[in-house]
Amino acid sequence: MLTGIELIISLVIVFFGSITAGAVAFGMGLVIAPVLLLFLPPQTAVVLVKTLNAIVLLMVLIQARNNIRLHVIKWMVLGGVIAVPVGVFILSYGDPGVLKIIISVLVLLLAILTFFEVSLPFANRKHTGLVVGFLTSMSNTAFSVGGPLAVLYIIDQKGDDNMIRANLALYFFITYIFALFLYSIVGIVDIQMIKNTLIYFPIALIGFICALFMKKFINKNTFRLIAVIVSIIGSVSILFTELFL
Repeated sequence: MLTGIELIISLVIVFFGSITAGAVAFGMGLVIAPVLLLFLPPQTAVVLVKTLNAIVLLMVLIQARNNIRLHVIKWMVLGGVIAVPVGVFILSYGDPGVLKIIISVLVLLLAILTFFEVSLPFANRKHTGLVVGFLTSMSNTAFSVGGPLAVLYIIDQKGDDNMIRANLALYFFITYIFALFLYSIVGIVDIQMIKNTLIYFPIALIGFICALFMKKFINKNTFRLIAVIVSIIGSVSILFTELFL
């Protein structure tokens, strides 16, 4: 369990990550995973991110349920559910140092995609959602990052912001709950993880409430820019630590 300055820093970053996820239904892992990995083992950090993310997304779903369009994400959900066991296997048996490096590199690449709002080729092809859902879920389950790929796909479906937010929340929530179930079966979730979740839950709730108010007044592009900057700084710090120290 974290204490002192490490706990304070992690609480602040979870608060910011919750605001980001509450406002746009993705990005929590991008924001908080690089920072938590400075203080926690990869397995602990990934499961903690997943748990807090699921809590925030449940609140998003309750608030945005009327904007869900199941036909947009049905193939994504199927691909995502299929990929979860693969991600759990990678997280369970991967080398911690290698996992940290992979997560950091993925965060850097996905942060760049998020910043430039890259359009996915073949986004409107039949069953492309199955592939996107699989890759996103595998990456999210194993490394706690991967959301921007799903975001770019759903944006290319030409829905409004409310539809995008609601459908992303539903897709991620379903795959996260399944992942947490499998984490518990393989023994990654333990009593200490539950205690960690209880510590961070209040700050995640406050972050979500703030997001509901702030999203009315602050452009979501500002959130995205800040999230990208934090993600890049955190990832570079991890890479430097793992490769040179």
